[in-house]
Amino acid sequence: GRIGTLPLLQEVLESTSLPVLAAGGIATGRGLAAVLASGGQGALVGTALLASPETVGPDYARGRLVEAGSADTVYTDVFDKARHQPWPARWGGRALRNAFTEQWHGRGADEDTLAAAYTGDDPDIGVVYAGEAAGLVRSERPAGEVIRGIAEQAETLLSRFR
Repeated sequence: GRIGTLPLLQEVLESTSLPVLAAGGIATGRGLAAVLASGGQGALVGTALLASPETVGPDYARGRLVEAGSADTVYTDVFDKARHQPWPARWGGRALRNAFTEQWHGRGADEDTLAAAYTGDDPDIGVVYAGEAAGLVRSERPAGEVIRGIAEQAETLLSRFR
């Protein structure tokens, strides 16, 4: 939540000879190509798959993600607290901003207060976890199609340097 993927990836690659996978903000073949060109072995794709019909979550989540831009996310712990999730306090989650985050993020409310205000059925209150690559998700597509598209674009881009 504090360091971008590309700077962090470079630091990790400089510090180890072990295989490295990158995660965070990889949603297109351009992102995968950047990881591979820098020396990474691969990438973990998350947000790019969240608008796929195979994704489990509230019905409104896919549509909200497709409508979101990359700046429409917030790194917060309010949803974890509201849902009594047992994550250590130092780790939040990146989610799409909504009325709940606008009201509660950064306010220091306790879990019981947040839980009383939270309902997962309401798109203005419920959580849609998504990373900063949200702005790159422009349609609902099957997961296999998303992954094939990422791989094909990366291959095309990387083949320019052979």
